[in-house]
Amino acid sequence: MSIRIKSISNCPSGEHSAVFCSSTIEKYPKGKRQILSFLIFGEDGLPKQNNMGENYYAVAVCNPSKGSNPKSKVHKVLKCMLTKEEYDPVLSSMTLPDIEEFLPNKGKTSRFVNIKVSIVGDEKKASVITHIERIRDKEWESIEGKFEGKYISIKQSKNPKELFEKLKHKIKNKYNLESAEMIMKLLIHKDAVFLDKKGNLISDFDITNIKSSYERERYPKLIKFLETENLDELFSFKE
Repeated sequence: MSIRIKSISNCPSGEHSAVFCSSTIEKYPKGKRQILSFLIFGEDGLPKQNNMGENYYAVAVCNPSKGSNPKSKVHKVLKCMLTKEEYDPVLSSMTLPDIEEFLPNKGKTSRFVNIKVSIVGDEKKASVITHIERIRDKEWESIEGKFEGKYISIKQSKNPKELFEKLKHKIKNKYNLESAEMIMKLLIHKDAVFLDKKGNLISDFDITNIKSSYERERYPKLIKFLETENLDELFSFKE
């Protein structure tokens, strides 16, 4: 059995040529994530390196999956790597090759794909894949799992804005109310990636897709607020 080299997420943002090289399950603060790693290649056909002689890698951070769920990010990545000969509009909607079939092995052709990479995080940065150019037709496809997961089960509302409007009368201090309204305005806006088109919060959302450090820090608190309907879970009031 061959030993797969452990990758690190370190390539610059932008468009790159890459090869799918590993799939691992890693522990995160909020559960486990499946990390699909891609080795970056240069125009000379060799692995691209930084000035320290380290190979560049980028990753797709996914909820653990075998790829059978069409809404999963793993499924989207695998489907993008199907060749024109492998892809069938009907069959490929029902079954895909096992993930091991996409990994480079002796006697097999590596899956070269073009990817778009974005740098996320503040102190601990990661090179995260946002789009893959499909092998079969050269069309770019977003793999970000914006609508993955189930809606959070809460008492009356899945919509944080609606719930806040319902409860804000409990905030008696005028300064605290103005502060809470400002926080909600910064968190709940039309471009918030963790909300659907109706303004409902998407649970099991991959937190690494939240680029704003402010929103990323408060996302778990927003979940608790929706689950408990307790204003104190989201706001720290000073009387």
